[in-house]
Amino acid sequence: LIIPEKESREAVLFATTVNGQEKTIKTKFMVLLILICCLYLIFYIENILTAQIVYGVGDTSRYIQSITEYKGCLYGITVAQFMTVIFSLKLMVYVIIAMLMIAVCYRMGSGAKIVTFIGIFGAAEFIMHRYIPESSLLSPFKYINIISFLKIDKLLGKYVNINFAGYPVNSSYLVIISMVIVCVGLYVFFIKQWKVSCIAWNKKVHKKHIFDGIYRRNMSVSYTHLRAHET
Repeated sequence: LIIPEKESREAVLFATTVNGQEKTIKTKFMVLLILICCLYLIFYIENILTAQIVYGVGDTSRYIQSITEYKGCLYGITVAQFMTVIFSLKLMVYVIIAMLMIAVCYRMGSGAKIVTFIGIFGAAEFIMHRYIPESSLLSPFKYINIISFLKIDKLLGKYVNINFAGYPVNSSYLVIISMVIVCVGLYVFFIKQWKVSCIAWNKKVHKKHIFDGIYRRNMSVSYTHLRAHET
């Protein structure tokens, strides 16, 4: 959706329009959002159907604590309600990842830089999630983390305290609030404010084009070059 447009320099052309790239970004984000929702819904339904056929889901009206893996869950909800909550939260996580990808792709100059940044960012997230102790003062970085977001069902299935500035905080509440803040923040500060940055970019691009035009106007060219223009 984004990289070919940047590598072909079409992004510069879009930036010189009246609305900059604001409408383009919103359109691409909506396409990506619809695609993510459709794919996730298909995979989620497929997993449920496979589990029903192979293992049997059982009575979804029973409490989630009746399942051994989630017996430490603090919320008095049924299996069906728990599955609905997890579906909604994981969908939000994939939307956050999509918004991060769009932000990185638009801010970085080339495909190589994009891949490098995503690799470094992903490695840093994995290291923090894997190696930071739960009782450490750095534990918020362990749980306010993309990998922890993807494992939101594990966090909701047990009680885990986070050492937040020396105070114990329920990890489930902190992670969910962080997800909402990140999602809203990415939309407001990147997609909504992109038009402002495009206006500044327009001035920069226009100055560069004017300078190039003046410079090229005073350059001597060959007869072959002129004939090529005529052709």
